[in-house]
Amino acid sequence: MADVRCVDVAAGTADRRMFVDDDLFAQEVRQIFGRAWLLVGHESQIPNPEDFIQSKMGTDSVIVTRTRQDKVVVLLNSCRHRGMKVCRVDEGKARATPLARRLAREAGLDISIIAGTGPHGRVVRADVEAALAGGGVKAAAPASAGGPAPAPAPKAMTDDAVLKLFEEGSYELVPHDNMRRTIARRLVEAKTTIPHFYLTLDCELDALLALRKQLNEAAPATKTEKGEVPAYKLSVNDMIIKAMAMALVAVPDANASWTESAMVKHKHADVGVAVSIP
Repeated sequence: MADVRCVDVAAGTADRRMFVDDDLFAQEVRQIFGRAWLLVGHESQIPNPEDFIQSKMGTDSVIVTRTRQDKVVVLLNSCRHRGMKVCRVDEGKARATPLARRLAREAGLDISIIAGTGPHGRVVRADVEAALAGGGVKAAAPASAGGPAPAPAPKAMTDDAVLKLFEEGSYELVPHDNMRRTIARRLVEAKTTIPHFYLTLDCELDALLALRKQLNEAAPATKTEKGEVPAYKLSVNDMIIKAMAMALVAVPDANASWTESAMVKHKHADVGVAVSIP
């Protein structure tokens, strides 16, 4: 990559590319984050054993924690097997084993008020099972703000239900590998937890409007009670739907549906349109 001067020392200004240019960021990762010691936290943030904070090291998420031996360590916040993010909170205290946390979450128990009998007061599987046997303590429901309760999240369709939407033989099933499933989960997580904004642009449709006019003028006349009328009248919406269908045929990888076990690649283009009615 060519040397790019983004800072004018004399004028005291910085080029906006420093904040938006992907190539510049990649160069910073290589030359700064990949070569120098990085400050990911301070020991005062984790004063007690098993305290932890989540931080960043370049583009990588890391966990800074203090062990039971009072040693500060930094760990990559990523599962070795599937690359999934291990910790999703900014800070806390690891006072429960992963198995105990999962069992409590599945049972709807508030693990923060379960007494731990493991080392250093850690909540273990037996503690969760004892809480369940004794009736347990359900996680507190969020306080109502006075408005109506939010609608429950829609339940995902089963694979069989999805396939019933399409004619048998009109599609090909491509099984997912573990990486594809992980990517799908992360995309859904990003879509549902990260604020999004959408952009619009204006398109010049002079050629399309001219073609629409030409096709409408060529429409044969049909006799009705009101006299002769064109057999059809194309709209701009009709042209856009046609273009979308042709694009799906030209790019088969985009002409697909998702199921939990496989990608459904369609052999035909089928475009549905939602119509607003008064």
